[in-house]
Amino acid sequence: MKINAFLITATLLSVAPLAAQEVEGPASAHPATQDFTTPDRLLKQRIHTLHLDGTKYRVEILKVGDTRMKAKRISDQKEFEIPLAMLSKKQKRLVTEWQAFNELHHPEGLVETEFLTASSKVDKDTIVPDTDGYEVSTINIPLMETVLKVQFKYTREKRSQAKRLTNLMKHAVVDYEAMTGIPFPGLNPYEILEKPGYANLGLAGPTDMWLCGLDKAGEWVLAHEAVHIWNSGGGPSWVGEGLADYVGYLEMIKYDGVFLEVESREGYIAFWDEFKNTDKDYPLSEKKYDYTYGATKNMIFWELMNKEFGDEFIYACFTHNSTQPRLTNDDFRELLTKFGEKDPERIMSGWIVKGDYRFD
Repeated sequence: MKINAFLITATLLSVAPLAAQEVEGPASAHPATQDFTTPDRLLKQRIHTLHLDGTKYRVEILKVGDTRMKAKRISDQKEFEIPLAMLSKKQKRLVTEWQAFNELHHPEGLVETEFLTASSKVDKDTIVPDTDGYEVSTINIPLMETVLKVQFKYTREKRSQAKRLTNLMKHAVVDYEAMTGIPFPGLNPYEILEKPGYANLGLAGPTDMWLCGLDKAGEWVLAHEAVHIWNSGGGPSWVGEGLADYVGYLEMIKYDGVFLEVESREGYIAFWDEFKNTDKDYPLSEKKYDYTYGATKNMIFWELMNKEFGDEFIYACFTHNSTQPRLTNDDFRELLTKFGEKDPERIMSGWIVKGDYRFD
């Protein structure tokens, strides 16, 4: 996969995403002695400050599962998930006290409790030295049918970048299972290797993932390549590569990923405006896919699809692309009809097949 210099981004919040780190196992979910008696005590447990990756988050706890916690940031009401394994001992104690309170008391207005005891079956994450200036970060991710062990080998001086990538990998594989309903189809353990000087930004499938230097292959490249663990055998390229770009982009937005400077939204929009309706602008299904003009047009198209039909349409295309050899033009028309489009050619014309643009 090769991403050109004009791909999509979004306005980023001034907070860093959570980073993978070596931590202690989850705390017990039922403290033996707690005095939960007043609404003030409840408020202190539901709303407090979490310190994660050097950033303060003022959050409201929404839900606690066996390995993950769902929280809402008070400042902007944005929801996000935190693996329990990434919390400090003090943070785990706050979470489990809140959980224990909810299991004892159910006053009207509280979030319903469907919580399980924090699991201790997942090995802790580690970072160990390797040869030739490399080190290996091992993370463990609870999935549908297994606990996935991911081993990421990278050059030692890139540890801070690698932490951001391993954290995003934790989120991406969980979300891609949920989007497609397909349990992780790759090897376990799964290996990611930084290969400085590699010709492409990245290459991945069910067996392993290669990334060029992490100064060039950032979080979005990893999120893109992780899609190929599911759809590596599916075509055509405008679907397989386009979905990898766009689904990876959705992960970046969801978890406040940091886009590289060459991935600026303004740049890619300006580039699209420059070549639209020129000889460089071709129907995506009728010419060999390229990673400059085709990739830029493809990102515009999938963004429009999301705005018109919603996330579920993107997930349906991703699922088809991961389970069938090809998503043909007729398959795509059928999906459009299923999601309420009465005139699929309105969508296809200009974008996928020859014709004037009727949808933008």
